[in-house]
Amino acid sequence: MAHGDYWDKPFMDMASYNTAEDEEDSIAENEDGEAAICSKTITYLLDGEVGLLADLALIAQAAALARERNRTFIIDDTYWNRGKWMDYFENTTDLQPGPEPGCLPPRTKGMCCFDLEHPNVDLAMFSDLVITAHTSRYHFGHAFAEHYEDAYGRNLNRLRPIYNAAHESLASAIQPNANLDALIRAARHEFRNSTRSDDSYLSVHIRRGDRKLRFSGPDVLYVPTSEYVSAMKATQDRLSILHDEDTPIYFASDSLTAELEFANAYAGRFFSLRQSASSEIRQLASTDGYDQKEFNKLSDEERVRLTKGMVVDFALLSGAWTKQGDPAPRASVCTKSSNVCKMIAVGLGWDNAFGKVDETGETDEDRKGWVEIEEKGTIVPVWTAFELF
Repeated sequence: MAHGDYWDKPFMDMASYNTAEDEEDSIAENEDGEAAICSKTITYLLDGEVGLLADLALIAQAAALARERNRTFIIDDTYWNRGKWMDYFENTTDLQPGPEPGCLPPRTKGMCCFDLEHPNVDLAMFSDLVITAHTSRYHFGHAFAEHYEDAYGRNLNRLRPIYNAAHESLASAIQPNANLDALIRAARHEFRNSTRSDDSYLSVHIRRGDRKLRFSGPDVLYVPTSEYVSAMKATQDRLSILHDEDTPIYFASDSLTAELEFANAYAGRFFSLRQSASSEIRQLASTDGYDQKEFNKLSDEERVRLTKGMVVDFALLSGAWTKQGDPAPRASVCTKSSNVCKMIAVGLGWDNAFGKVDETGETDEDRKGWVEIEEKGTIVPVWTAFELF
């Protein structure tokens, strides 16, 4: 490729980056009897400035890079405004130990945060790479797409390798901890019992808050609730497994107002966190539309509560982290501007999300289960793996 590949060697010698001072520090620490410093790492730094699923979508790609390059993958939650990573998820170094199990994270002074789009920057020469949401454009921008997309694929097929990486990371590197997994299982059990969802169901996610429509007039801020209901009914008619007037519906939204609107517009039964008989689950429901600036003003306890609720909602919306015998969604209605929606497609699985995609890479309109109603397939690609900030 004319611009140089993602991991190419630079045109000028930059190998002097690994200084003798760094080597001496590492040796001294080893002589003190401490565990060795990880020799090659990729660290995702949670900066607390984006939504949970925006981070998870980027983490999924970072974890995949670490697997491919045989590096230790580390989550740094020092600056996170949602508490600690392990308040919600298992330690990534336990799930994906890398080449040096038990090694210690490196000092931040040796970490790479340069302009990675520069033609003379060689990622492979850096022993320690740091990615944040706000440097993601340099790590997951044009060079990343050129390297990791299927150059011979069209439309969705071009994105299949990146999709597969996210899907594997969601299964192997991002796992709820025991406490949150118990909440997810309890919510799934109650949903199944209340709606008789022994097999498949339909999920609906309405995002309000600071994610307003990009292509509309000033008087229309969000996709109308009626469009979600229409899309649900069309999906039920199209997919025989859901062709039932009493199809189980799982509903999630960051807005109480949106849920009330949905209840008025949809005559059937549905289940949400807010409807749970368990006060522990019910309290996880969000009431106000998610706004990043307003979220930052909440108390620590409130941010942790809402984050747990988002993890539980995402699990039931997408089917992520299901176990044998758990009900799983066959389809989901959502809007692409939401990172929850992007990751729902990953949780559904390729065939359930997009149907039988042929060599043209077009969505299978008859079998697709990822029903995006904001852009409605008018913008290519119809799905993207993450948002760059």
